[in-house]
Amino acid sequence: MRVLTLLSCSVITACTSALIAPSLPGAAGEFADSPNGELLVKYFLSVHPIFVGIFAPIAGYLLDGGGRRTLLIPSLLLFGLSGSAAYFIEDIWLILVSRAMLGIGLSGITISVTTLIGDYFSGEKLDQWASYQASSIAMASSVLYVIGGALAQTGWRTPYLVYLVALPVAAAAWAFIDEPRAYLDHKNTIHQRSERIPRDREVFLIYGAAFVGMLSAFVFAVQYPFYLDALGYSSSEVGFSNGLMVFASFFTAMLYPRVKRLIPCGWAIYSIFMVLAGLGYVIIGLSESYTIIIIGAIIHGFGFGLFLPNINVWLNERVSTGVRGRCVSRMTAAMLIGQFLSPALAQLMLSYYSYDVLLVATGLFGMVFLLPLSALVWVYWSSSKLEAHKAAAKT
Repeated sequence: MRVLTLLSCSVITACTSALIAPSLPGAAGEFADSPNGELLVKYFLSVHPIFVGIFAPIAGYLLDGGGRRTLLIPSLLLFGLSGSAAYFIEDIWLILVSRAMLGIGLSGITISVTTLIGDYFSGEKLDQWASYQASSIAMASSVLYVIGGALAQTGWRTPYLVYLVALPVAAAAWAFIDEPRAYLDHKNTIHQRSERIPRDREVFLIYGAAFVGMLSAFVFAVQYPFYLDALGYSSSEVGFSNGLMVFASFFTAMLYPRVKRLIPCGWAIYSIFMVLAGLGYVIIGLSESYTIIIIGAIIHGFGFGLFLPNINVWLNERVSTGVRGRCVSRMTAAMLIGQFLSPALAQLMLSYYSYDVLLVATGLFGMVFLLPLSALVWVYWSSSKLEAHKAAAKT
């Protein structure tokens, strides 16, 4: 039951975007007369990341000093109650407040689960579990996109009731999740809060990769429904195509352990993600045909499926148990701040250009930006390996 509970905790985080993305155009229509109504509605998906960024450092210290389980259960309760609040609230600003509270709950869940997986598993088992986590999120997102599109047909508020599923998951976490032995053993030998996070350049590289990756990927989550709506497609068609994209990400997430064995460099796998995701954006932006758009969405999904398992394993393998909670919290903050900034930067570009230009530009940025940067990182990674080999030879 512990395995099922961990996966359930991961799955419900998909509700933050997958579930309500198809309902955004409907919400924008209701608040069209409000000042900046369309932009504020887009922040239904992205206001929570800034509060993840604010709360993440606190969550990291609580995890390393107070325990993994202690933070997870209250976070699940807050997630369920604040997430469902939009069904009952009429004022757009109060909805944004509830989404901010959702971000605090999401921060605790995401950081706790990723840290627990790093504590429970290592080596190939860690690769497999990162794959299970990412693929379960992808599968849930695929289903939730379709469900969200169907529920949005009855009213844009209806999908928010699904957040209440977090309440029974909290009960399951209380019953079946225990503190990892590795964490308890480490706590008995050293005080985690006194253990300093190492100044590792690769760890900071991971933070940056997490930020840029989510900044780019979240363009799809927020802008893609509006692009299809502008082309005249219904919310159910938006949900269906989104579902196919996430199903494609499920496929590659399941293949991650095999990819990791073939390509053991985290940055190389990250580059594959950005190139495939960028190619998908370009295909979508250059076509108005629903069939071609779906093909582009699927290619984007193939790339995105590698992002979460790779970034989580990359960091967990790099840090120790005593600082894992704080390092995971910083990486999570980087990703969620990327989500927060994505709509604002996209809206700035949309004030001058159309949705298709935005999508093509985002795709080209992902591909072109990585070419010189990947070469530099590969040189650094190779030189670091060479130095380590020389040091080992001397000893």
